[in-house]
Amino acid sequence: MDGLVWSRVDSVTGEGKNPALGLLGIGLDLLSPSTLVNEAVKFVFNVDIFGEAAKMLSGDWESYGDCANAWGSLGDFLNSMATNVDKGNDLLSQTWYGNAADTRWDYFDRLTTKMNDTDDAFANLKAAYEDVAGQSSSSRTASRRG
Repeated sequence: MDGLVWSRVDSVTGEGKNPALGLLGIGLDLLSPSTLVNEAVKFVFNVDIFGEAAKMLSGDWESYGDCANAWGSLGDFLNSMATNVDKGNDLLSQTWYGNAADTRWDYFDRLTTKMNDTDDAFANLKAAYEDVAGQSSSSRTASRRG
């Protein structure tokens, strides 16, 4: 009953909304067999049929926000790993000498440089995905108001 009535009432009685029109919509939903079946399926199986259908038709835009966070985390991880490799390279330089030390130094120095060079790419990917997620979110909010 909470998902079917009370959460819907809470969503239409907020500030700047038309409660009479919202309550009329809830009343019509209660008379709709498809809404009642969907709510029963949500209650029993925890699956929102209409929500899943909407995701298939319009896309799962919330995943773009999750993906933006993943790009940012991957960039942060590579940055931290580059710092760690650089620090380890400095520590090893105190104990290694000769050609092996020079080869090791060059290898890990290039590796650190390559990991640091990816920072801009991951920051750009994160910003692009956040932009798409923000635009889709604002367009969904505007379409709900309209």
